[in-house]
Amino acid sequence: MMLKGRSLKSITLSNINHHALLLNNTCSKRFYAKHNDDDIKDYEKNMNEMINQVNEELMSERMDVNNKFLEQKLKAEEELKQKRLNTFNRYTTYSGGESDSKPEIGSTFKPERSKSYELKKKILNKSMNYKIWVLSGLVLIGIVGGNDIYNYFVHQEQFVEMGETIKDVQNKKIAKKQAKLEKKVSKMNQVLKLGDFGIISWQNNNFSVILSDFVKKQGITDVVEDLVDNKLFLINGKGDLYEYSGENKTVNRILKGLNLKELKLSNQKLYIKNKNNEIIVLPIKQEIFNDLTIKRSLLKPWSTYTSYHKKIKNAEGKVLQFKQFDVGESNFVGQTFDGAVYSATTLTRQQQINHNFNRGQFGLPEYPPTKLVEFAQIQKTDLKEYPSEDDADWEALNDNYDNKLLEEDLPYKNDLVTSTYFSKSNKVVNRNIIKLSTGKNHTYFIDSNSTILAYGDNSVGQIYLQKIGTMKGYPLVLSRLPNSVKCLDVFCVGDNTYFLVEDVISNTSNQLMMLSCGSGSMGELANGQFKINQADATKFGQKGLANIKDVIKIGGINDKRYGIFEMKNGEYKLCLWGNNNDGGLPGIMAGKRYNQVQEPNVLLNKDSKVLLTKNFGTLIY
Repeated sequence: MMLKGRSLKSITLSNINHHALLLNNTCSKRFYAKHNDDDIKDYEKNMNEMINQVNEELMSERMDVNNKFLEQKLKAEEELKQKRLNTFNRYTTYSGGESDSKPEIGSTFKPERSKSYELKKKILNKSMNYKIWVLSGLVLIGIVGGNDIYNYFVHQEQFVEMGETIKDVQNKKIAKKQAKLEKKVSKMNQVLKLGDFGIISWQNNNFSVILSDFVKKQGITDVVEDLVDNKLFLINGKGDLYEYSGENKTVNRILKGLNLKELKLSNQKLYIKNKNNEIIVLPIKQEIFNDLTIKRSLLKPWSTYTSYHKKIKNAEGKVLQFKQFDVGESNFVGQTFDGAVYSATTLTRQQQINHNFNRGQFGLPEYPPTKLVEFAQIQKTDLKEYPSEDDADWEALNDNYDNKLLEEDLPYKNDLVTSTYFSKSNKVVNRNIIKLSTGKNHTYFIDSNSTILAYGDNSVGQIYLQKIGTMKGYPLVLSRLPNSVKCLDVFCVGDNTYFLVEDVISNTSNQLMMLSCGSGSMGELANGQFKINQADATKFGQKGLANIKDVIKIGGINDKRYGIFEMKNGEYKLCLWGNNNDGGLPGIMAGKRYNQVQEPNVLLNKDSKVLLTKNFGTLIY
């Protein structure tokens, strides 16, 4: 078809050019002879002859093209037929001699399939060889595996005996360690029976006695640890403050004659409560200690005292007297004898500028106090934030508070904690706080009706809110405890919260139990789990705590916890849980984490105190 197209194109162009020339000449003649009839007739005759000639030439050219196309088609069919014949002859052979001519296409022939048969035979042989190899491998595997299975069943009893032997060896090692541990605890108990023995320090799965002479002569009331400088600060029986250096093993008096009775530490400052229930604030700085002077009393000239007057005062400069107080990592909270609750920061202004200090631990949002009654109504639902007539104004106040710097150690009265609320008889009554406790950055309160309030950091669920990683900068009534229990006490330690609750349903038996929430990755919650964030209050794993009469104290440091429990039989029990990899918890095996309460056989009496420290282990005094 391509050849035909090209031939037609060349022929047509040449003919057209030729005939165009003839037409041009003819038209010229017609132009000059248009007035002559004879010329017209000659013109018409010539035109007809020319047209006939052109048609004859075109027909001749078309016939030539068609003939060439047919020849090419026949040639192509012959080539295709020959290719098919060659393909078919690859696997067939005709019988006859060499002189015999090949048959025509379509004639009868006798095929011989020897070539295809040989090919199939080769393929079959390869397949058989492969199957033999596979079968040999399977037989070998069966022999080896069968031998192992046979040996397993034949020697199964030996394996069991070996396993039991290994377990026996391990149990004997554990029993030996436990026996050694019990001997150490027994020796420690003998020291504890002596009374003014000093301070027991349990470290690295063993105990020692420190400050023996000091305690025998002066007694001891309270102890805190300075984590930075490896020191202890002590209050002796007379109410004086002393400093004990763990490196130098020396004891130095800091404050004398101030009748101190309770000691806490926050942001490298000591908060010391004296017999007048005033809070003395003493920074731990050697230059301050060196500047302290001793004066003689005018009323009692034979006695002397340290002249130091920095105490917690209100904005008017009045020294406040606190019924109870506690400190966190950067906050102070206390209740005065008139029932008011105060909150303060222990950070300097520069520390507040340098660090993101506000985790809600102060509970001091700028909020109009005229809406406290409405706030109390909303608190009961535990669904909304503080009410506000204008949300934009409320957000502006909140932002302003977040950027506000608090005055260091200046107590701000927190009316929201003691705000009025509606009683069951729909009367507006004042809230009476009876318990308070502060953790690292969160604070709890319990009122006289066992209602729980809290504010601060909820990064791991420590203020009992489901929204992990949040904070509340104002007191929030918590109503998520089951109705079957009544909260009696609360203890905040680090990022954990512990509740002492009473089973109201079986109140005739006065059944008490412990609940906990917060961080528990090292077993700090004692609920049988190792879980980081636990916003639900879960029950202690407490086998031996079924007969609790009261909880004296729950405390700890980092991921170690202890509790002192008063039992109904009059005994005082020390319980431990959390991380004991370093052997810092007395009477329990080292190198383990405990997510359930452990009960070592450590003797305690009514006045015994315990302190978990970083550098001195567990202190018992």
